[in-house]
Amino acid sequence: MLERSFLLVLLLLVVQVHHGQTMDDAAMLHKTLLADYNKHIRPSVDQSKPVIVNVTFDLVPVREVDEIMGKISLVGALWLIWKEPRMLWNPFAYSQPTKAVGADHYWYPVRIYYDGTAVWTPIDVVTTTCTFDITYYPFAVQTCEISFMPYGAFVNEIYLHAAEKEVSRRYFTENGEWALEKAETVSGLIDEQFPTFVIVLELRRRPTFVIVNVILPILFMGLLNALVFFLPASSGERVSFAMTVLLAIAVFLTLVGDNMPKTSQPMSTICYFLLTNLVLSSLIMIVTVLNLNLYHKVYTTTVPHLYAL
Repeated sequence: MLERSFLLVLLLLVVQVHHGQTMDDAAMLHKTLLADYNKHIRPSVDQSKPVIVNVTFDLVPVREVDEIMGKISLVGALWLIWKEPRMLWNPFAYSQPTKAVGADHYWYPVRIYYDGTAVWTPIDVVTTTCTFDITYYPFAVQTCEISFMPYGAFVNEIYLHAAEKEVSRRYFTENGEWALEKAETVSGLIDEQFPTFVIVLELRRRPTFVIVNVILPILFMGLLNALVFFLPASSGERVSFAMTVLLAIAVFLTLVGDNMPKTSQPMSTICYFLLTNLVLSSLIMIVTVLNLNLYHKVYTTTVPHLYAL
């Protein structure tokens, strides 16, 4: 009975502390903490040591992967957590356990907890360049890296520590064109002096659309090329048939070229395949014309007789 009474008193105390905050308490807390606060001084007791910032990343959706322009666009939230020794207070003195202070970054406030833990969570649409390897388009797996760095800060001032090896996917939504195979985070240095936090994304294209709308039509048109010789020469349709297939392949070559990155290193295998089909179709067209020319040629030369001696 005594234990249950103690537990009930403790529960009432916690509820009172959590919900007992007033406007006067909040105003007093802001006034006390921010009275002599200088935002230009790094939050480190020993200024010769860097501030350790734990960084994680929440990936929401991959909005767009533009292979033609070499860009990737995604929505994500960056979590940065560090210790601020100047922001310490007794939560019981102000009738609250936590309180957000500071709004220096527009609508992304830095939330400060009573033990000095600072949390900043900006969320934004991130667009960056990415080098795509289209050799095995549309079956290739692309790897893109997105780097974040505190511009102008050296490693002896700030160090970005990757708190988790994997990117968080708790709010992630799938992309209809690309599948996310792997998403990792790495912390390191640029030129051995600038801290950086890198997100490595491994994306695999879903090839069904390209197979149905590009590859299969090309294969069928290649098959039609060979059928031109099954038409009787007397039908008069060989040239028109071969020309139609040749034009269809040329149009497909144009359509695929418009949707491929404008780069020569490397070239996609499908481009070589289309070019091969175009060359073969052109050769078939030439052979068809020569064949019909021989078929319809009128021979007026008399073959000389052979006389035996």
